[in-house]
Amino acid sequence: MTTLDTSSLTEMQNAILQRASTLKNAAGLSTSATKDAGGIASVSEGSKSGGILSFNDALNEAMSSVNDSYIQSTEAQDAYQKGETTDIASVMLSRQKASVAFQATLQMRNRLMDAYKTIMNMSV
Repeated sequence: MTTLDTSSLTEMQNAILQRASTLKNAAGLSTSATKDAGGIASVSEGSKSGGILSFNDALNEAMSSVNDSYIQSTEAQDAYQKGETTDIASVMLSRQKASVAFQATLQMRNRLMDAYKTIMNMSV
């Protein structure tokens, strides 16, 4: 079994929050990572008047932004196929943004699962 100290858990949490912030930035949302008085890191969104999001809320918003980018990519591709637009560069850019957002989400999921497995294998 593996034992972890609090500093390595804090580093994992900060890495996860940084990835969530990166996903939101890729989706065009303004975010900032902050620490409260207890040293707990959280992600706050500028459009919610500085409110602090829980990890679950941050994850749900990241997933919805990934879904939105996929939907926009599909709509741009359909519009190009129908001849409604001739800008292939914007279609390819939207597809690439959706792909990068999805890959980042998969990497974040894998990191979270590894952290969960590590915590569950800790000796008490």
